[in-house]
Amino acid sequence: MKQFLTVLAMLMLTFALHAQTKMIIRDTDGNITTYALQQGGIIEFDEGGIEAVSLGLPSGTLWGSCNVGALHPEDSGAFFAWGELNDKPAYSLSQYKLYDHVHGTYPYEETLENIAASAYDSATSQLGHPWKIPTRAQVDELLKKCSWAWGTTGGMAGYTVTGPNGSTIFLPAAGKRVNEQTQDKGTAGYFWASALADRSDNEAFTLEISSTKHAIDYEFRYLGLPIRPVK
Repeated sequence: MKQFLTVLAMLMLTFALHAQTKMIIRDTDGNITTYALQQGGIIEFDEGGIEAVSLGLPSGTLWGSCNVGALHPEDSGAFFAWGELNDKPAYSLSQYKLYDHVHGTYPYEETLENIAASAYDSATSQLGHPWKIPTRAQVDELLKKCSWAWGTTGGMAGYTVTGPNGSTIFLPAAGKRVNEQTQDKGTAGYFWASALADRSDNEAFTLEISSTKHAIDYEFRYLGLPIRPVK
């Protein structure tokens, strides 16, 4: 989003200097891209954004067209520790807000058994109601009722998921954030579900994808994973 806002600012300058023959865009990371302009031409920017997609699932669940914090289906979007509401620079147990660092335990609240649409749901926090993090049952339905085809969209590897009604969503292999690093980008994708794992209190259920896998799995709650929201 910050790059998009910078682009808009540069676009306004371009319109003000309409006699120029090129447009120079400098993003907030200092990267420069130059575009040749044709006088009298039209410049369009695709703002993108999330849409609710009906895949024709028996439950009626609508899946988001992109990850929370993303503008397009192939974008990684934001990364969240499970139950936290914002992304951050680094992901480790020492920085995890839902951990009692004094006693070395995970505080128990009944709400944390399933955080969908709760005060711990970053999808609801970021996008507003009725968007929410998917439940394990909704992820399971997506796996069992849709067809899955591994490929590349917009330069990003991932799965095109086709529902019973022929509509599709794309799930990118965006990787995960461990400490300050992004791991497995382009080869694997991990997406939070709303429920704690049934084997330990330091893990939560995920949807995990790779070229050889699309299944429910587990990850440590403090790691940074994307969220594909549902309605």
